[in-house]
This record gives sequence, C-alpha cells and structure tokens, in this order.
Amino acid sequence: MKMDYCFWLDMELVLQHSIDAGNGASDFTGTENEAVYEHVARSTIISIDTDADTNTDLEIEITGSISLTDSDFVLA
Repeated sequence: MKMDYCFWLDMELVLQHSIDAGNGASDFTGTENEAVYEHVARSTIISIDTDADTNTDLEIEITGSISLTDSDFVLA
C-alpha cells in the first residue's frame, strides 16, 4: 500500500552542502546535513544525513531516473 505524507524539511540546512550524485548513503562523509542521491532501478533515491553519523536519517524516493542539482530544490 502506498501512503502519502506531508512533512517539513529544512532543505536550506541540508543544501549548505551540495547534493551529490553517487552510491547513496554509502557516500556520506560524516558532514552534518548532507544529501546524496543514487539511481536504483527506475527510481531516484535521495538520502539525507542530518547529524553527521553517516546513517540515513531521511530517504526520499522519486519515480524516474533523475539527475539532481541544488537548483532542483526551492527554498522558501
């Protein structure tokens, strides 16, 4: 079953460090508020580490293989 959730994420903090393409969470460097993404099958997975422990604290899956940059996120 697919469920939709609404949440607030301070992407301004996350994107203090640019979003990097790579191998997902295995590419975390231990920097606070870091975001990386990877392509898995027909999806793009964004992994976010907010506390620099190199573990994924939040994961977002986008349908389709999409290359992302900082400008893909609107900070309001």
